[in-house]
Amino acid sequence: MRQQRPARWRLSGSAWYNTRLHQILTLRKPDAVTAPGLRRRIFRRHPIDQKPTPAFLGAGGRSYASQAAIIAACDPEIGASVIVRVTVPGEPRLDLGGLLPGHVAFVPATAAAPSVAGVDVDLALSATLGKSRNVVLDLPITLLADHGLRERISTPVLTVGPSNLDMRLARAVLRDPGLMTTTERTTLVDGNGRDLPSPPWILGMGRSGGWRDAEILARELRAADDDEVGPAWPQRVLPVVLPELSREEIESLATGWPLPRADQACHRLGVVLRAVARDPYAPGLTLSDVAEAGLPAQADDRWTPGRLYDLADDLVGIAADSRPTPDDLAAAPILENWSPALRAVRSISGEVHGHPSYRPGAVINSSEVYASDGATWVRTYSRWYRLGRPAAASVSPQTAN
Repeated sequence: MRQQRPARWRLSGSAWYNTRLHQILTLRKPDAVTAPGLRRRIFRRHPIDQKPTPAFLGAGGRSYASQAAIIAACDPEIGASVIVRVTVPGEPRLDLGGLLPGHVAFVPATAAAPSVAGVDVDLALSATLGKSRNVVLDLPITLLADHGLRERISTPVLTVGPSNLDMRLARAVLRDPGLMTTTERTTLVDGNGRDLPSPPWILGMGRSGGWRDAEILARELRAADDDEVGPAWPQRVLPVVLPELSREEIESLATGWPLPRADQACHRLGVVLRAVARDPYAPGLTLSDVAEAGLPAQADDRWTPGRLYDLADDLVGIAADSRPTPDDLAAAPILENWSPALRAVRSISGEVHGHPSYRPGAVINSSEVYASDGATWVRTYSRWYRLGRPAAASVSPQTAN
C-alpha cells in the first residue's frame, strides 16, 4: 500500500486544509498588530518554502516584469519549472505558455483583491512548491502590500524601464507607505529590517549599455531622492540590465535554443539572482560580488534605434549648453594618446579605458564623431568619451563603437 503523506501536506479533504483556509482569510486584516508574526509562522512552517522564489513586479506596468520572469525561468542554472502569474480582479489574464520552453509550465492565479493574494494564489504556490518545483513569480505591484505573500518570496525584483517616467514610478513605489506594513514603515526609518521580508531589488529593463547603464540608473534614482524624507525601501540596483529583446528573440526562448542576446540575458540575470540569494538583505551588489558566481562582461549591445535616441538627446543638450553633465563624463570611458582620425566619416582614435566592450588599453577607432570641445570630451555615435592626453604619434587602431 502506498504510504500516505502527512496530513499537513494535503491541500484538500482534511481538517488541516479547513484550518489553514480559516487562518489565511482571518489574517488578511490590514495592519493587525499580530498579523506579521502570525503570517510568518504560518507560511514558514513548510520546508518547501525554503526554495529560492524570485518575483518580478513592474513599476510602470507589467510587460517588463513578465519579460524578466520569462528570461529568469529560461536560465538553466535557475532551473525554474513553473511561472506563476498572478492577476488582480478585473485585470486581463495573459497566457505566457506559448513563450516558454516545454520544461517550464505556466500557472495562472487570481488574487483575492489588489493588495491581498488570497487562497487561489496560496494554493497555486503550495501545489507547485509541494512538488519540489522551482517557481518564478510574475506579480502586480500592489501585492507588495501582502506581507504574508512576501514571506514566500526570496528575491523581489522591481523592473524599471528606460524612460524618465519609469524612474519616477519606481521612486514612487519605493516610497509608497501603502505597500509597507506599519512595522516595516517604522523599521525602515530606523534602518534595520532583517526580521522583515526582503525589500525589492531594482532591475533596469530596455537598456543595453552594459553594467554602466545600471550605474547610471542607480545615480539617477539617488539624485532624485536626495530631498525626500520618510520611510523608503533602499535603492538597491542590480549590476546588470536587460535589453529590449525583439519578437524573434523572445520567441526563440520557447524553442529551447535561444538566440545569442536572449541567451546572454538569461545567463546574466540568473547569475545575479543567485548572487542575491546569498544575502537578500545586502545593501547592494557590485561587479566583484557577482564575478565569482560567473557573471560575464556585459558589452554595449544597443541596436541602432537606441543609439540614435541617446545621441539625439545628447545633441539637444549640447546645443543648449547643458551637456555633457558631470555624471555623463564620470560614466564615460577615457581615451589616452588620442588624435583626430579619418574614416569615411570623422572619428577619433586612441587607447581606451573603461569601455564596456574592450579591454583596458585597447587601441580603437571610435564611431562617428558628432560633437567635441577639442580638448576634454567628445560625443560619438555611440557614447561620450573623456579625452586624456593627446597622442604624440599615430597608431594603427581597431574599429569600435
